[in-house]
Amino acid sequence: MDINTLIGLYYALIYPFSTYGIIAWGNTYSSTLKPLYVLQKKALRQYVMTFSKFREHSSILFKALNIIKLHDLVSYQIAIFMYRYKNRLLPRVFNNFFTEVSEARQYNKRSAVKQSYYLQKVGTNYGKFNIRFQVPMIWNAINEQVKTGSLSKFKLCLKE
Repeated sequence: MDINTLIGLYYALIYPFSTYGIIAWGNTYSSTLKPLYVLQKKALRQYVMTFSKFREHSSILFKALNIIKLHDLVSYQIAIFMYRYKNRLLPRVFNNFFTEVSEARQYNKRSAVKQSYYLQKVGTNYGKFNIRFQVPMIWNAINEQVKTGSLSKFKLCLKE
């Protein structure tokens, strides 16, 4: 099999199951995601993709095949969700889901100039893993130049 067929197999057999609802279930402890990440690496190494050795380092394979690791996939999907939110591409129920810093504060700060979103104060891990905290935190970390343009260009810049 050639490399494109192998990558196609991954995106047909594994990718849909790993991304379904990832915004909801992906915001958790890394120890909870570790078994799924191990399965992703195992599929990449042995079963579907490269038929490489059991102990071979997987980061090289992920990079060579242009596949996003599970931990990065969570952030990637959250960033796409926020892009769609900011550009009003989501259903109306999400219209007031997040608050811009300029709306939340009476005075201007550096973060308001960047048009970033307000992070709610949280005191528990439940609050830290909540979508209303995670989404603005990931969005605020993205470079401003990446946030402009079309959705396809945004996705491409995020992968890089």
